[in-house]
Amino acid sequence: TEEMILRERAKDIGIKITDREVKQAVEDIKQDYPEDVFDQILLEYAVPYQLWEKGLEIRLLMEKVIAKELGAQIQLTPDDVSRYYKAHHKNDELTPDIKKASKDINETMIKNLRRKKIEEAYKPWIKELQKKYIIEINQSQWEKIIGT
Repeated sequence: TEEMILRERAKDIGIKITDREVKQAVEDIKQDYPEDVFDQILLEYAVPYQLWEKGLEIRLLMEKVIAKELGAQIQLTPDDVSRYYKAHHKNDELTPDIKKASKDINETMIKNLRRKKIEEAYKPWIKELQKKYIIEINQSQWEKIIGT
């Protein structure tokens, strides 16, 4: 039901996923696999490519809605970053390679902290959307689908 709610919210606020965005996401995912391994995985799990791609498109749409709606609300303070650092990185040894990558570590730390705050804000936000977007299940159709 959350997917349906987020899809309706996307329509209301004018968020769409373009073919180009889907194509780029597919390319990014395929880069993580050796040649032909990605296609082989889909075959092994009997997942038609078009179905997988449609699922990816829906996931991208949902992520875009969440980013727009919740991401804009997230404010990080220096205290937030300091607490996160103490909780997750305080005891890291600063070897020369880590010192060089400190900018990347800071970016990663901020990205993780933003994601954590979005996850915390998600549940109350989706509950509010559930009040606005009522999803009703056609019981007779559902019974036909599940065979009861």
